[in-house]
Amino acid sequence: MNFMIKKVFLIFSCIQISVLSFSNSNSLICFAEESNIPKAINIQGKLTTDSEHNMKISTVAYGESIAKVETSGADLAEIYSSTEKLVPGDIVSIDTTKDNSIVKTRVAEDTLVAGIVSTEPGLLMNATERGYKLALVGKVPAKVCNEGGKIKRGNLLVSASLAGYAKKAGANPKAGTVIGKALQNFDSRKGTILVLVNLQ
Repeated sequence: MNFMIKKVFLIFSCIQISVLSFSNSNSLICFAEESNIPKAINIQGKLTTDSEHNMKISTVAYGESIAKVETSGADLAEIYSSTEKLVPGDIVSIDTTKDNSIVKTRVAEDTLVAGIVSTEPGLLMNATERGYKLALVGKVPAKVCNEGGKIKRGNLLVSASLAGYAKKAGANPKAGTVIGKALQNFDSRKGTILVLVNLQ
């Protein structure tokens, strides 16, 4: 599993080091923020996480250290292929004609809904794959319409009959149809709002 990290801070023997990237190769390319040590360090170690979701790097040279992650995006996404052109904000569902593939939703309250195409994810899994970034959890812009009425902050959202759009869910939405919760009000025909992805 590869992660694209914007910035990570490691504390090694009271020295703050910025890690620009790492992957499951367990090799960390670091740039030190202290002038009296080498500017680039290649550290071999084991990457794990604790109960508070802090990343821990265990190395022979430095022992166990905690990495704090800072990213510009607000969601966790994964790459999926598609047989059609998708854009950020599209509501997508599982493609039943092809493995590991997604397509725009075209059915209201689709039980195959898979999430929202991400704009710029904070964490990206399967980064070496080709395809589209599908937001699995977190906050992302999503395309919405007024098919289900005015959208208020906190309303549950489901797919609309308009391809690639979400709408306000009705009372007691069917299991498997909910995409997430609206984080902004919406009172137009169609547009984009921030949504907290929470498939259920």
